[in-house]
Amino acid sequence: MNDIKHTATAFQILHGFKLYQARQLSAGINLDDFIAQFDGEPFVVRFAADKSAASGKPQIFTTLLHGNETSGVEALRRLLDTQPTPYCDTYILVASVRVATTPPKFYHRMLPNEADLNRCFKISNLQTWAANYALAQSNASIDGQSGGSTKLMLPELLAFKIFYFVNTLKPRWLLDLHNTSGASPAFAVTRHLTHNHTLLCQQFSPFIVRSQLNVGALFELEFDFPCVTIECGGTGDELANQTAYTGIHRLMHTPLSELRIDSEPAVILDQPIRLEVRKDKAVRLGYSNSKQPKDDITLMANIDAYNFADWHPGQLLGWASEEGFNSLTATDEHGQERIDELFHLQHGEIRCSTKLHLFMITNRTDIALSDCLLYAVILPQA
Repeated sequence: MNDIKHTATAFQILHGFKLYQARQLSAGINLDDFIAQFDGEPFVVRFAADKSAASGKPQIFTTLLHGNETSGVEALRRLLDTQPTPYCDTYILVASVRVATTPPKFYHRMLPNEADLNRCFKISNLQTWAANYALAQSNASIDGQSGGSTKLMLPELLAFKIFYFVNTLKPRWLLDLHNTSGASPAFAVTRHLTHNHTLLCQQFSPFIVRSQLNVGALFELEFDFPCVTIECGGTGDELANQTAYTGIHRLMHTPLSELRIDSEPAVILDQPIRLEVRKDKAVRLGYSNSKQPKDDITLMANIDAYNFADWHPGQLLGWASEEGFNSLTATDEHGQERIDELFHLQHGEIRCSTKLHLFMITNRTDIALSDCLLYAVILPQA
């Protein structure tokens, strides 16, 4: 196996990232072995197009923005095994390597006391970093080491460098690959539903969420090219790994104009509402098959098994005290509170108030409290 650490001259620096040519890399024995070779630093892999047939702008895939979401990196490993020659230059940017390699490996979404990288793409944050970029490059307390090392880079600075990298390359599109923390089928999230946005999404899944929520995710930025998030499925799920690999492989080999629309029609879920714990509340959250007296909120132990299912009025999600239920908030894309339309507390039980489609349900307490419990779309009533 080729050891990347022994071939330090094999990379270039491209717009702030170490760039490796795909033909120079080995997939390693397994995912742990592969990711350990990069010494905790974000990196980019380039699959070069055949020069005689190269077609215009490159395409970019980003992955591992969260350290526990591995399908995009696993897809990269499999691509390194097969070494495809794409019709256009293809760049795969692997972001939160330091988070992923912090023990226990591939467990942390982000590190304690650090920001969630995929909540750092608010334009105001990016403008702040742009204004101070020259200082950030030379300031050891920001970059981790003098000379511009990315190893100890703050998530906010890494977000800016990803934004800068993407804008400088001016790709034909950007796809950001993720996993859900609970069991889930694959789906895509997009701001727009143009033909190209929809077709890109359908290379991975027929399920498409059109979201105008603003949480600071990469796909929310307004680029001059399509940008979508692909949720490949549950983290650690082999089907999710296959979804990531197959979708990237398709887009590497066939121009979008020649791709057939998925045989399954797109299933559009519009105007999602985000359920989370209020930032000013401290609650005890747990997962169990019954109400737990120590918890302010207890959700069903297998609640993530119902991702992408339709939930009906009166259906049970879990249990809560009055104070626990009142700590929940559910806001739509206009910032309007919608909690009472979605759920109600009945004799200590959290139940649906209307017909809903729920997704991104997690059964990890840390992620539910630091990010959100789930997303909901209100369905037409029969």
